Order: sequence, then C-alpha cells, then structure tokens
Amino acid sequence: MNNELILAMALRFEKERGKLDPYFEPRLEESGIGSLKIENIVKELTSYILQNLNSENELLSTAVFALGKSYDDSHSGLYVEVMKHCQVTNPSACYQSAIALGNLGVLIFSDGGDASKPEEYLRDINNYIGEHAL
Repeated sequence: MNNELILAMALRFEKERGKLDPYFEPRLEESGIGSLKIENIVKELTSYILQNLNSENELLSTAVFALGKSYDDSHSGLYVEVMKHCQVTNPSACYQSAIALGNLGVLIFSDGGDASKPEEYLRDINNYIGEHAL
C-alpha cells in the first residue's frame, strides 16, 4: 500500500457519493481503483488500519482519511480504536479519526481542531473518550 493508492481509494469514495471533482477523474481511472467495488476498498483499508494500529507510519493517517471519505458510520468503532491506540505513536491518525467522526456528526473538537496543534486536538480527543467512557 502506498500514498497514491490510498488517495485513489479516497477518490473512489468521492465518486461513489457523486462528489468527485471531474479534475480527479483521470487520476482515479489511471490508478485502477475506479472499477473496484466499494466493499473491497473498505476491506483493504480496514485491514491496513488494523494491521498498523500501533505504527508511526504516516500511511496510517492517510488510510484513516480515505476510509473517512466513505461517510459510513459503521466504521465509527474503528475510528475510536485509532484514537485510543495511536495518541503517542501516530497523533495524525487520531486527528484523521476525529475528523472522520466529525463528518458523521460527532462533535469532538471544541474549536474546530487545528491539525498544527496536536496537544490541543489530543486533549479534545481524550475529553471525548472520557466523556463517553470509551
């Protein structure tokens, strides 16, 4: 799995939702991801995330970002697991998980969540986890 492949998966979710900018259509088709079933993409991303849950690899946060583009609340538990397990090893993956939950209507960030301030967004994430006894 690499960054380009994961980003193409995010584009595939956008296409499925009817939100893909025509500018990105050629990029999606060139990737070979355009013809894959959504279920296969979800399985691939979910598997990658679970296998790399304790990884410092930046592809983990990219994979969470891509899965978040599905806007599917069935992944909420996975996002919470990432937020619980990756605070030390991969704060960026925690941030992407919180954004994905936010896209589903779950308020985690008190101030919008500034990606350049990990201390602040991790505080908000921990508050959310504590308030919901997760």
